[in-house]
Amino acid sequence: ILRGKREALDKWVEVRAELLAEMIRVSVTAEGPGFDPDSVPEPIRPEQIDEAGGRGLFLIRKLVDAVQFNEQGNSICMILRRH
Repeated sequence: ILRGKREALDKWVEVRAELLAEMIRVSVTAEGPGFDPDSVPEPIRPEQIDEAGGRGLFLIRKLVDAVQFNEQGNSICMILRRH
């Protein structure tokens, strides 16, 4: 939330959680410029180990079954299937 709206107190963040029979879907949209998630390097690469960025996105990709961003990069949808 802090990164998505660049710590601007006057910008909004919408969080939506849906609990369905087959999945849990969480969407977060921030009023901000967005980013390119494909440009974020994995923090486990040796040259990234000491860098602060990328850990949250790395964990999301490892923990959920599916993750999608909108074209602007200011909205993420995460899906965790119920088995």
